[in-house]
This record gives sequence, structure tokens and C-alpha cells, in this order.
Amino acid sequence: MSQVNKNNAVFTGSLPKVESALLELTAQGINVTNVNLCQPSAPTIHVEYSPPLARFITERIAVYYAFGCKERGKYKQAQYPLHGCRVVWVEYHH
Repeated sequence: MSQVNKNNAVFTGSLPKVESALLELTAQGINVTNVNLCQPSAPTIHVEYSPPLARFITERIAVYYAFGCKERGKYKQAQYPLHGCRVVWVEYHH
């Protein structure tokens, strides 16, 4: 198999994971804002923060992994695994 075919196969293999995660996020009413395939073994799906996501923190499904302050105020970034993908969001606190 050529290098091009190997590379393409890696990305193609990540697509079913992304599709499964997107279908579940849609069913949960979570708005997806971006999908990043830079690491095809664990694609990153960015979602818009909504209060129901707090449940994932409470149930220890998701964890906060970054904290800081930007022009919009203090923020926390959270992540959790879903179907081989990494789902992330940012919470701003004013």
C-alpha cells in the first residue's frame, strides 16, 4: 500500500467514529461548532456550551482541563470521550 493510501485510510477510518458521535450529540440536542481531524485516531469535536453539559461534569464523564481569562472573561474548557472522539467545549464566566 502506498503512503498516500495509508494516510487516506487513517482519515477514512476516523469518519465512522465522527459520524456516531455527531448522531449522539444531535440526539442530545448539543450543537456542534467544529470537527477537527488533525489527530485522526481521536478526532476532536467542538460543541457550543449549554447548561445540560454540566451534567457530564457532575457525573464525572467530562473533566475540566484548562482555565484562563480572555476578552470574553474567565473561562473553563472541558472534554469527554465519545465514540473514540474527544468532545470539547468552553464555559465563560463573567
